[in-house]
Amino acid sequence: MVSNLTLKAKLRLLVYIMITILSFFVLNIIYEKYQKKVHFQELKIGVELSTYFSRLVHELQKERGFTAGFLGSNAQSFVKELQQQHLDTNVELEAFLTYIKRHILVESLGNKIKQIQENLDNLPTMRTLVQQQSLQTSEALAYYTNTNEVILEAVVEISKLSDSPIISQQLNAYINFLLAKERTGIERALGANALVNNVFKGDLKNRFVSIIAIQDGFLKNFKDYTTAKELDFFTTTLKTKAVEEVALMRKTLLENENNFNLDAQVWFTTITQKINLLKQVDDYLAANLIQSINQEISSATKLLMVFSAIAIAGLLFIFFISFLVTKDILSKIKLFQAGLLSFFSFVNKQTPTAQLISIQSEDEFGKMSDIVNENIQKTEKIINQEKEFLHEVSLVVERIKKGELTHKLKSVIESDSLGALKLSFNDMIATLNKNIANNTNSVLEMLENFAKFDFRKSIDNAYGVIELRLNEVNSLINGMLVTNKSNGLTLQHSATFLLQNVETLSIASNQAAASLEETAAALEEITGNISSNTENIVKMSLYAKELTSSANNGERLANETTVSMDEINGQVEAINEAITVIDQIAFQTNILSLNAAVEAATAGEAGKGFAVVAQEVRNLANRSADAAKEIKSLVESANMKANNGKNIANEMIQGYHHLNENISKTLDLIKDVEMASKEQLVGIEQINSAVAELDQQTQQNAQVATQTKQIAQSTQTIANSVVEDANEKEFIGKEEVKAQSFN
Repeated sequence: MVSNLTLKAKLRLLVYIMITILSFFVLNIIYEKYQKKVHFQELKIGVELSTYFSRLVHELQKERGFTAGFLGSNAQSFVKELQQQHLDTNVELEAFLTYIKRHILVESLGNKIKQIQENLDNLPTMRTLVQQQSLQTSEALAYYTNTNEVILEAVVEISKLSDSPIISQQLNAYINFLLAKERTGIERALGANALVNNVFKGDLKNRFVSIIAIQDGFLKNFKDYTTAKELDFFTTTLKTKAVEEVALMRKTLLENENNFNLDAQVWFTTITQKINLLKQVDDYLAANLIQSINQEISSATKLLMVFSAIAIAGLLFIFFISFLVTKDILSKIKLFQAGLLSFFSFVNKQTPTAQLISIQSEDEFGKMSDIVNENIQKTEKIINQEKEFLHEVSLVVERIKKGELTHKLKSVIESDSLGALKLSFNDMIATLNKNIANNTNSVLEMLENFAKFDFRKSIDNAYGVIELRLNEVNSLINGMLVTNKSNGLTLQHSATFLLQNVETLSIASNQAAASLEETAAALEEITGNISSNTENIVKMSLYAKELTSSANNGERLANETTVSMDEINGQVEAINEAITVIDQIAFQTNILSLNAAVEAATAGEAGKGFAVVAQEVRNLANRSADAAKEIKSLVESANMKANNGKNIANEMIQGYHHLNENISKTLDLIKDVEMASKEQLVGIEQINSAVAELDQQTQQNAQVATQTKQIAQSTQTIANSVVEDANEKEFIGKEEVKAQSFN
C-alpha cells in the first residue's frame, strides 16, 4: 500500500506520523497534568467532605456522651441537653447530606457514603429506644461508636486519593488527630456513665483505660506527621485550665472504683470544653489541608497551561520546518526526475540525445546529479557502440538460424558486459560447432526420421559430438529393436506353454482342495466322537472315584459298628455281673425275711406286726429275683444279637475290602483307557491340524495357480504388444528376427 504512494505523499505521511507521535506524547503529558489537576480537585472535594465528617462526628460524639449520661442516670440527668444535641446533630447531618448531593464522588467514597447513610438511617430508631430506656448503655455507645468509626474510615479512604507526599503527610496527621478526637469523645461518654452510677470497674473501666491508650497513640502519630506550625497551634490551643482539669479527673477515675467525689455534669462540661478545643485544631488542620490542595491545584493548572503553550508552539515549529524541508526535497526530486526521464528516453531510443540534470547544490541531490550526469555521458557512448554490435549480432544470428555454425563476431566494444557477451557468443558458436555439427540440418533430418520410427539411415561424414552420438544411438536402437522383437516372439511361445501348464495345475489344485475339504470334514467328525468318548471316560473315572469314597465310608462305618458291638458286649457283661449281685441280694433278703418270720412267730402277739413286714420283705425279694431273671434273659438275648451283628459287620468289612480292591482295579483300567483316549485325541487333532494346514496350502496353491494363470495371460498380452510395437518400427534385420529356442 505504501509502495504505491508518491514520494511527496510519503514525505507528508512521514511528517504527519512524526507530528502525530509528538502530538500523542504532548497530549499525553497535557492529559496527565489535567488528570493531576482533576485528581487534586477530587481530593479537595474529599477533604471538604472530611470537614463535614468531622463536624458530624463532633456532634455525634456529644450526643453519645449525653446519651450515656442519660441512660446511666435512668433519665434523671442530661434530659434537655440530649434533646438540644439531637437538633444540633440534625443540622450537621443535613449539611452533610446536602454536600454529597451537590458533588460527584469517586466510586470508593460512594461505597463508604452508602455505608454511612445506612448507619445514620438507624439514628431515629436509636433515639426512640434511648428515650424509652429500652437500650443498655453499652448498646447505645456501640451504635454511636460504630457510626463514627465508619465515618472516620471514609476519611481514611479519602487519604488514599492523594499521590502527593506533602498532602499525604498532612492527611495522615489529620486522620490520626480525628481518630484521637473520636477516642476523647468515647472517654467523655464512659466517664459520664461512671460518674452518674458512681461505680467504675470491670469491662467498662478496662475499656476506658484502652481508649486512653489508643488516644495517646493517635496523638503521638499526629505529632510525628504534622508540620511544626500545626504542632505549635495544637500545643498553644490545648494550654488551658480545662485540659488540666480533665487530666486530673481522668486520674481520679483511673485510680478509684467508686466514691469519686466528682459531678458528672462537671466532667461532661469540662471534657466538652477540651473537645471543642480539639475541634478548633481540627478546623485549623482542615483549613491548612484545603489551602495546600488549592496550591497544588493552582500549580497543576499553571503547569497544564505552560505545557499546552510549549506543545502548541513546538508543533507549529515542527510543522513549519517540515514544510520547508519537504518543499526543497520535492523541487530537487522533480529536477532529478526530469533528467532521468530524458536519459531513459534516450536509452529507449525515443530521443537522439540525453539531457543532463540541472541541480546546482552541495547536498546529496547535487552530488547525485554530478554522478548521474557523468554516467549519462558514458552510457551515451556505450549505447552507440552497442548499436553497431547488436547489428552484427543480428547478422550472425540469421546465419545460425540457417544452420551455419562457422561465423564469429568481430566488432570492437568498450562495454565490459557486451565484450564478455561477444567472447561468450563466439565461444558458444565454436562449442556448438564442435558439440553439434557444422550444419544442423543433417541432425534435424535424422531426428525427423527418429520421429517417424525410421532408424535405417545415419549421418555421413559426421563431425560434431551430437552427430557422432546420434549415429551411435541409431546403432543401439537397431540392436535393441532386434532384441525386443526376438524376446517378444520368445515370450509369446513361453506364455502359450505356461498357460497350458497353469490350466492343468489349476484343475488339479482345485480337485485336491475339494478332496481335502471332505477329508477334513470326516476327521473333524471323528475328532468330535473321540473327544466325546474321552469326556465320558473322564466322567466314569469321576463316578468310580465317588464309588470308592462311598465304599471307604461303608467300611469305616462297619468298623465303627464292630467297635460299638464290642462296647455293647462289655456293657452286657457288666449288666450280667450287676444282675448276679441283685440275685445274691434277693436271696439274702429272702433268708433274712425267713429268719424274721421265725423270730416274729416266736415272739407271739408282739411279733405279728413284724411278721407282716418280714412277709412283705420276702415278697419283695422274690419279685426282685424274678425281675433279675427276666433282665438276665433279655441281656443274654441282646448279647447274642450283638454277637450276630458283630459277625455281620465283619463280613461287611471284608465285602467292602473286596469292593475297594475291585474298584481300584476298575479305576486303573479306566485311567489306562482315559490316557489312551487322550493320546488318540491328540493324534487325531494333530492329523486334523495337518489336514487343515494341507487344505490351506492346497487352497493357496489353487489361488497361486489362478494368479499364475492371470500372470501368464498378462505376459502373453505383453509379448504380443512387444512384437506388435517392434513390427511398427523400421530397423535393420527386421524380417530375419526369430524366437529363441530353449532346447
